[in-house]
Amino acid sequence: DLNVCEGDQEILINGLLRNVLDVVLTYDLNIDENLLNFESLASLPPYALFSEEHPLAHAPAVTMEELAAYPMILLDMPYSNDYFISLFKNRNLNPQIIKTSKNSEVVRAMVANNIGYSILNVRPKINYSLDGKRLVRVRISGEQRPMHIGLVTAKNVVLNTVAQAFISRCRAFISDQYIPGMGAPHFYDPHIRTKEDE
Repeated sequence: DLNVCEGDQEILINGLLRNVLDVVLTYDLNIDENLLNFESLASLPPYALFSEEHPLAHAPAVTMEELAAYPMILLDMPYSNDYFISLFKNRNLNPQIIKTSKNSEVVRAMVANNIGYSILNVRPKINYSLDGKRLVRVRISGEQRPMHIGLVTAKNVVLNTVAQAFISRCRAFISDQYIPGMGAPHFYDPHIRTKEDE
């Protein structure tokens, strides 16, 4: 039997440490290397997300300095919020956070309604918010630390055959070239319509 548990990073990592979970598919955030093993499967660089009306929406790329000048919507999940803020702190910048949400679709909806921009790593296949408004992904220039999606296991734990089979399946289906449920790592060109836009 395979039992699936869904949760934020804090819940999943605690489950591993308490031996409630055998393996976790998650991001490389707050991984204690003394207690846990992390195997990266794919890299997810950060990108800026805008409404079509935003002044930076049609730029080929934006800098962290440019982003710091505009209101931001923060995805406020454990550890990922620190990651997004660190992108600014690494350049001695302070983001203008005006709204937060723990739900990525709420963040995308606020962005689509031009309340502010956001920075995300996950790439949904659809370039629209749930209320039907178009979203624009723009590359962030310069060196930015990507998130990595991968497998986390507790050290010194012998995995059963089901956990090993799950790990093999993840290795076969997740890579930098393809992540199930995510769009390709390209950016929106307002002059080109794709199948994702239809």
